[in-house]
Amino acid sequence: MLTHENRKFELKGTVAIAAIAILCAPLAMAKKPSGADLPLSKDHLVYVDFDKPNDTDGILMVSRSNWPLGITITIPYDSFWTGEGARRGGHWWGSWKSDWSNYIFFERSAGNCYYLEDGSELRRNPAVRCPIPLDPTFEKVPARYVEFTSDIDQKGIEDRGPRGDLRDDIGNPEFAIGVTDAELFDDVRSGWGIGTDDDLPSLFLYAEVGSGFVWSIDPDTGEPVLARGEDGSIGVRNLAGLSNSVTYSESVLNKIARSQEVEIHSVIRAPMGLLNPVVAVDTNPAQTPASTNTGWIGVGGELAFSNDYFKWRVDGGEVEPMPESEIVKFVNSNPQILRKYTGCVPIKVAASASLMSTHPVTVKAFVVSGTAPFELFDENGDGDYVDDAIRKGHEVLSNVAEVELLIDPLFDLDGPGEFFKTSYRDLDTLSDEEAIKQGWVREAGKPLVGCEPNGATYIRRAPR
Repeated sequence: MLTHENRKFELKGTVAIAAIAILCAPLAMAKKPSGADLPLSKDHLVYVDFDKPNDTDGILMVSRSNWPLGITITIPYDSFWTGEGARRGGHWWGSWKSDWSNYIFFERSAGNCYYLEDGSELRRNPAVRCPIPLDPTFEKVPARYVEFTSDIDQKGIEDRGPRGDLRDDIGNPEFAIGVTDAELFDDVRSGWGIGTDDDLPSLFLYAEVGSGFVWSIDPDTGEPVLARGEDGSIGVRNLAGLSNSVTYSESVLNKIARSQEVEIHSVIRAPMGLLNPVVAVDTNPAQTPASTNTGWIGVGGELAFSNDYFKWRVDGGEVEPMPESEIVKFVNSNPQILRKYTGCVPIKVAASASLMSTHPVTVKAFVVSGTAPFELFDENGDGDYVDDAIRKGHEVLSNVAEVELLIDPLFDLDGPGEFFKTSYRDLDTLSDEEAIKQGWVREAGKPLVGCEPNGATYIRRAPR
């Protein structure tokens, strides 16, 4: 298991080796593969890659907020303009419409017009109507295409970009049901928030952690639970709407065909808590006999928690005993936590920080034709959402890009929010009356008192 402490040592070693390599071989810098080098096929007309953060060796460590997540979508001209693309009638229409949208079509629809997924038609010259087929059975079959717009979206600033139908959904707090997502939603029509991106509708970006899952509220308990599909499957949200900017670049036509491509760039400045897990902690479960729930909890000595009675639930999973020895070891190895809490560390903080420091998160992305869904459910439980997108009628155009990240839980520990997606919850099944009759302590998962004697919901550093 990769620990936070080991990762910091690994990062230092990686930086040192990289510095030596640059000094010794300044001319050996790697060049990004051009369109002709990309692993394209008839099924992959588009290539997706994460270029920020970028590391070819090991797991990346990022801060809890304000780190860049950069996505580049590369579309070689051969996919739509030359070669096979030309034979299909592909075309790129730039920002000629009033809503500033760009379209890359990978084939021509019937009637020499391009039809979008909603049946609307696009004509290069608005004054010239498309031919009206005489066949009454004619259907406006949508062409495969990617839509994108150069735009900047910032939280709290009104957006002027296209796709008002998507802007109405992005950032809607109703979609945050079950999760404390104040950092990921906006009360202004800014075009920023969880959902399908209004500036790059074709992108589906997801991570199976925290707010990346689809949540709902248990009507009986009022507690957040993972939403379930018709077959009981779990789902993920599209995080592409959190993009702060979408831009594009077009290579200059020249004799070197390898350089002919269009690149679409999407950059997210990660908000606080983007990849934080949703953790429910019960530090005072009904199973805890009152006689054992007393005294300090030692850290650094022989004592640990109260005899494995503390429980937690991570990202809507099963209620499990907390890995007490791992958490205690983590706290002891990080003086920054002990300094902040002057020797008394809340279990809520210790549990969240320890969990994040040892569990990397994988972020994935792929591109579909037209508009990507707001959410997808993993119907067969294989962890692959491409087949689920196809089952929903989406044409997948690209590979699946992924980047593995480890969040530094100690970065900005004094900042706002701390671990706002971790909460004290009652994870028991016994009622208050049953607990009282049996002489058990029950305070709905919350600490009994502060960092004082008989407050066995805090970690205290062992005296020296």
